[in-house]
Amino acid sequence: MKKIFIMLFCGLSILTLSGCQNSSSATISSPSNLHMQVVAGSNFVSQNFAFPTGAKALIKNGEEQEKVETYISQLENELRVKVWNKMYLNYFSIYSSKPDNNYVIGGSQVDFKQAKYNSKTDRIEFSFNFNSYAAWNYYHPKTGDEDAVKQDNLFLNIDESKGEFPFSQKVGGKSVGQMYVEIIDGVLTNNFSQEKIDTLDEITFSYDYVTTHKRIHSNADEKINDGRYYHHIWSLKHSQLGQGKSVEIKTVSAVRGWWYLIALGSALAAVGIGSLTIFISTKIKSKKSNKKEA
Repeated sequence: MKKIFIMLFCGLSILTLSGCQNSSSATISSPSNLHMQVVAGSNFVSQNFAFPTGAKALIKNGEEQEKVETYISQLENELRVKVWNKMYLNYFSIYSSKPDNNYVIGGSQVDFKQAKYNSKTDRIEFSFNFNSYAAWNYYHPKTGDEDAVKQDNLFLNIDESKGEFPFSQKVGGKSVGQMYVEIIDGVLTNNFSQEKIDTLDEITFSYDYVTTHKRIHSNADEKINDGRYYHHIWSLKHSQLGQGKSVEIKTVSAVRGWWYLIALGSALAAVGIGSLTIFISTKIKSKKSNKKEA
């Protein structure tokens, strides 16, 4: 669990620029939201991405359906070439360096979904799915826990991980989020007037860490239990990217040996107190009985 979270920070910039689960959150579902979601399930990890198009708003503001469809097609292609392909090639290079048929891309353990427009969400979405922790670990080899802090506690194991908000991470002096915005803006500018572009809502970036574990604490802006998963959601508007934002998570678990001894000690103490009570009660009754006989 901890390794999965740490690797998200270590590898995001590489995944995005080098070489979905549902929630009731309005932040996640908003069509103006540029969303990254990582689901750490019981035995799988899924990375889901969603890029806003503004297509429905453009049609509502008077743009022709055919023109908007052309725009969507062009944006799909740009995201495939400039984002999805680079992520894919990064994973492909890892596989090529140490081929293993158990984890071949496109096999039962590793399933990548190509960028495609979803008319229901009005966003272009794609995902990278690892159908076992073994598959995830194969493509995300351990490089060290430099950003993990372990706190010593007699009765608890406390692990903390800290990292920068994914979209604020910089590559070549520019944030990942800004690079994504420029891809979208470039296609918008090629198809529509600035007047129409200005009517679109400002993009909000969100990172959603999803887990089955309830004993995870974080500094997330939103925390949601959808009945199956626990969501930890951090978000920033495009205009706020430069302000910086940290993503912090803490897992707390009991040191079972110590808690067992405490429980055992409590039980023994209870038995001791009970035995003492019985002994005292017996002595009192015995004294009363002796007095009556006298």
